[in-house]
Amino acid sequence: MKLLLTGLASAGIATLVERRSLLLATVVSTASMLLVVSWTVFPETTWFGLPTYDTLTAAASSAVQVGEQARVQVAPTAPLQPLLLAAVTAVWAAIFSAHALAFRAGSPLLALLPPVALVAFADTVLEELVRPQYGVLFLIAGLAVVFSDGLRRIQGWGPVWATSGSEGRLYRDAGRSGRKVALMAVVAAIFAPILVPGFGSRGLIDLSTVNEDQRIALSPLVSIASELKRSQPFEVFRVRTVRPTYHRMISLTDFNGSTWAPPPDQQGSAVERDELLPAGVAGGVRLEQTYTISRGTRYPWLPVAYAPESVQVDRSLTMDRASTTIWLNEFLDAGDTYTTSSRLVAPTPEQLDQVHFSATARTETAVRLPADLSPQIGVIAERWTEGALNPYREVLAIQDRLLDQSRFTYSTRVPARGDSFTIADFLTKTRTGFCQQFASAMAVLLRSRGIPARVAVGFTQGTPVPGEEDTYRVTTDHYHSWVEVRFPIYGWLAFEPTPTRSNPVAAPYLTPGAPCEGADCGAGSDDPPAVAGQTPIFLPNGTTLQDLQLAPRRASIRELGGLPSALGPAVSTGPTARTWFAVGALVVLMILAATPLFRAWRRRRRLGRAGPAARSLILAHYDVFTERAGDLGWARAPAETPEEYRRKVAASGSITDGDLDRLTSLTVSAAYGAAEPDQDDVVTARRSAATALRELRRSTPRIKRVTGLYLRRD
Repeated sequence: MKLLLTGLASAGIATLVERRSLLLATVVSTASMLLVVSWTVFPETTWFGLPTYDTLTAAASSAVQVGEQARVQVAPTAPLQPLLLAAVTAVWAAIFSAHALAFRAGSPLLALLPPVALVAFADTVLEELVRPQYGVLFLIAGLAVVFSDGLRRIQGWGPVWATSGSEGRLYRDAGRSGRKVALMAVVAAIFAPILVPGFGSRGLIDLSTVNEDQRIALSPLVSIASELKRSQPFEVFRVRTVRPTYHRMISLTDFNGSTWAPPPDQQGSAVERDELLPAGVAGGVRLEQTYTISRGTRYPWLPVAYAPESVQVDRSLTMDRASTTIWLNEFLDAGDTYTTSSRLVAPTPEQLDQVHFSATARTETAVRLPADLSPQIGVIAERWTEGALNPYREVLAIQDRLLDQSRFTYSTRVPARGDSFTIADFLTKTRTGFCQQFASAMAVLLRSRGIPARVAVGFTQGTPVPGEEDTYRVTTDHYHSWVEVRFPIYGWLAFEPTPTRSNPVAAPYLTPGAPCEGADCGAGSDDPPAVAGQTPIFLPNGTTLQDLQLAPRRASIRELGGLPSALGPAVSTGPTARTWFAVGALVVLMILAATPLFRAWRRRRRLGRAGPAARSLILAHYDVFTERAGDLGWARAPAETPEEYRRKVAASGSITDGDLDRLTSLTVSAAYGAAEPDQDDVVTARRSAATALRELRRSTPRIKRVTGLYLRRD
């Protein structure tokens, strides 16, 4: 509805100013568009409906995020501010441009081009069954415009419609000729495409999103919705393993309020064959797995059980040591296999009960949140964790609340969004989503409590293959995101907030008993962290669980003076240098574009003020000519007579057809002659001035012509 009202407003403004100058119409339309953007996209920043500095700041920030949002969001998406800003601007500009082409340039056919751009964009994001409907509607509208324009032109040749009588609406001659033309047009439309070279070949530009090679293309987090909504899921790979695990591909640590993304400074280093990878933690259970690719992939990450220690694959690899993300430098094809060895870590609940976080943990990247995060999220996190004795129990409290199916519902029939607005709405109103919403919400809630958390993306364990022992089938239905929380010594541990999902490796610490209290809880225990039923995990020599108590339990949000101060440095506390640079560049471009338009408007205004008198019009045309010639380096001095100016310009040899001579003669006669010039003299003066100016421009270097639009040379 907002876009529909935007289109109607743009058409209305264009109609009101269609008889004004193009510069004035553009200025009025731009100002009106800014008001509409303020009302529809940033209404909370306006002052009684008028845009403020906060409106401009929000618009600049959203403009910077348009490209990122367009890249990561999956259609249909909710009206995020960056996308809504782009949509409102595009619709307004397209309709204003179409109106100008149709009524000012008199070319309704060209007026179809701006809407074509909008239809082409819609074609790239709409579902297959919806695209033809939009295409048919647009063709009907386009044919109506062409028909109306053709009818208008034909009526210029003579009457077409009968105004009275019983012979029908069409005149007999017009009807007979019209039917012949219509028949010929239909025949040409049917057979002409067949005769055009290249008929039936592939288009030069393909706007569809179908993968010709039938590979599986996945992107982190945001494509989860499209993969889970597939009517026919693809099998991605099969894995042989004695213990089912989640297959992690990438971790997302940066949350800017709209999307989760890898850190911008993420760097990888080459992985040598047989190189031992850093697992990041001591101890653990070693697990080997063999993957067989079922269908060619087009994602750059290698699915492995976390944390990988070694990888055997016939591809060159790159690894980011901080996030343990492994990139493939070449895609995997169907039939390719690789073997991994991973270190599984699963401490006991008693051991995690003893873990606390240092005060400096609240300033790390893994707990940063945007400054404009809804304070409602922090209040919810504090309420949900009330009574928790330690960080581990806070993590469980938030996880268990999200897993409660009496409060939250798992469904893929929701927009693929994870921004802060959707998270607050998800936690308080809809309470319906899929893994993207659950993982994003839990990670943000944990960070608001000062607990390091990030979102992991990969696949769940899959389903057992009948008749094949220890073999699991993983399809696009198993594409998934979950949460990882960093605990001292133990590293990043997986937690599962999505209902109907369960991580078998994390099972030992996801369902603990009553919390263990007291200084001796867990100390001296002979049971080190382990995976249930497997070899125990031994901590480094000399390390005791008391050593894990690095700092007292962190203060609550209220004790720290509110949510923002508890989170340490925010991702963004205001417009960045890049934003200010973009705004400055936009202002400069607007000035550069407006200056020639303003000068052209001023010249047209001078001609308009001359009135209908021939004498005044000739003198005005001469003044405009000398001003524009001055932009090219041939300015007329204040005390220079028209004849002296003519000789100076003629000496350059640039004007050879006598147009400057005729213009000078008419100007002198209009200024000093007794006889009143007529309108033919006005037409001659205007044409002579235009021709002489065109010859001067032809002999002027291009750089000099461009700079002359802004600088006058005497």
